[in-house]
Amino acid sequence: MYKKILIVGLLSALAWYFLSRSDSQPNTIKNNDENTTSTQTLPSKQKEFKSKTTLIDEVKFSEESETAAMICPKYDFALANIRSNKHSFIKLFATNLLLQGYERYEIFSALSYKYDLELARQWFRAVANVNFERSENIDLISEIEKQKYTIDVKRARYSRVNFKRTLTSVALERDDVGYQQAYFEEVERLANESANIAIDLWFKAFMQAAFEEDFYFADLALENFNSYPLVERNLFVQIRFREMKSFLMILKKAQFEFIMKAFQPYFPIYLEDQNLVESYQNKFSRIAAAHNLFVGDDIFAINDTENLPSPSIIAEFEQFESDNPLLNSDTTATQVCELSGQELQASNKTPTKRLTKQNALGTIWQSSYQLTCRFDEIEYKVAHASALLELSYKDVYKRKTLFTEDELMSLKTKIKAAPKDIRPYTYLSLYMYVPEDIKNEYYQQLEEHELFNKDPDFIWFMFSATNDKLEQKKMLNKYSQNLAPYTEDGRSLIFNFLQLRHDGIDFAVELINQSFPFKRDELSPDPLALFLQNIRQYRDREASEFSLNEKSLQLLELLIANSDVNEEHINIMARYEENYEQAFDYLMQRFPLLYPSKPDFIVEFACENPTDLH
Repeated sequence: MYKKILIVGLLSALAWYFLSRSDSQPNTIKNNDENTTSTQTLPSKQKEFKSKTTLIDEVKFSEESETAAMICPKYDFALANIRSNKHSFIKLFATNLLLQGYERYEIFSALSYKYDLELARQWFRAVANVNFERSENIDLISEIEKQKYTIDVKRARYSRVNFKRTLTSVALERDDVGYQQAYFEEVERLANESANIAIDLWFKAFMQAAFEEDFYFADLALENFNSYPLVERNLFVQIRFREMKSFLMILKKAQFEFIMKAFQPYFPIYLEDQNLVESYQNKFSRIAAAHNLFVGDDIFAINDTENLPSPSIIAEFEQFESDNPLLNSDTTATQVCELSGQELQASNKTPTKRLTKQNALGTIWQSSYQLTCRFDEIEYKVAHASALLELSYKDVYKRKTLFTEDELMSLKTKIKAAPKDIRPYTYLSLYMYVPEDIKNEYYQQLEEHELFNKDPDFIWFMFSATNDKLEQKKMLNKYSQNLAPYTEDGRSLIFNFLQLRHDGIDFAVELINQSFPFKRDELSPDPLALFLQNIRQYRDREASEFSLNEKSLQLLELLIANSDVNEEHINIMARYEENYEQAFDYLMQRFPLLYPSKPDFIVEFACENPTDLH
């Protein structure tokens, strides 16, 4: 459990720095011989709510507003179900076309052309590894043609149709001699059973072998993958490659280069707009930079070619829409509310305004922007740190022996030489993934040599080293007074424990009672905002109505008593007033100070390409 908590916590919000994008050469992957590492510089009594600052009026927002004039209480929920049902019905029809003999790339092209690219991707992912000859799926297939589209504010039956997928039966984490051979033979057997899933299996076999650093079997899998028609291969790479960011981050340099070169013939990967192109190009350039590599600046591009679907498949979709005329009808607010059994009434929704990264800098919204938009930053930092230490996920997670004296000396030298903004993550890369076979001895060795963070990120070492709460408390008591009070981005021990939700409550309460600091300054990540943002995680699961359990309520009381309520907290409450009424009513009955007045608008954050907030 704690391993999962550790990884989720790390990947959620540990730090938000930026690795600058390196200059690159078109369609190439090159070593950076100049060895340029990215080093971008990156408690009191309860108080009355302060009058609104002028910061909110100085922020430049877009003119967008999602407020409807007339609406009903459950409008957004009902409309979401209507849209979900519609998309599910379209995807079922697309699956039926696949069963009739149309190729996946033809259907994908038609879905993109008639509807949108994301719907096409969702359909592709749903059927990529489905063997439609399996008995479980044959039974579901017979249901497809019986369905008729209707507008429904509840989830329709056809929105819950899920085909059984085909997975390899060889466990992916086995280390037996001959494991790759067994895995390869299993893939070969399944591929021969169903031509529909074969190309997907060979794609995954290639990725699995590359992950295991078995380049011989990776080449064999790639050879099988490349035996399929180019148009099929290209579709698979186009969809799968953009999903590979996190996977590529846990690899070593040789693995990263091997995979990128294998897929180079399929570049560029086409995206919907220039903003996405720049975002994905930036992400992959940063991964390469962590390995001291340059990647081409044309990995991603906008698809500006007119590849129209065939007339025959377009005719199929036109007939489909003719048979289901409600698919093309606009659903009005009146219809939605009538179907929901609710009366149409004047909307009291608060207008929504969008806040960009530039607007957030230096304002009270900087912390909220970080929490909302910077969840993947820790991945890049750990990837960079792992590359500096020349460690991969596999090197730690599947480790069988402790570090030798020479290895320890090498690690310490590399950590000391790491750039200042990367150095804290070199420690994290050593225990982000738990080596189960030698877990206790491994963490004893790290502790003995003080290979852990000396700031509030120490808790990730603590929770990784032991599952025993008493042992965790002993470790915290032993080191807490000698830790730096804040991380580089201003997170405190209290804030970090709140990232662990229920597992951090006792620790957070104890630290508050001991007068540990909450936050470095007004712009730092805010513990009360984090608690409110995750209020669903603290609800009493046994109660029929929303309520907090005793420990969570005690924690919230302490957080409020030691915080200044500001626009950030009010913004969260305003969202709950519209989207989570039970929680809002519960909080207002007990802590009206959290919502002294309705804001003029609710802030939404327009997440952009990550940049340095410092």
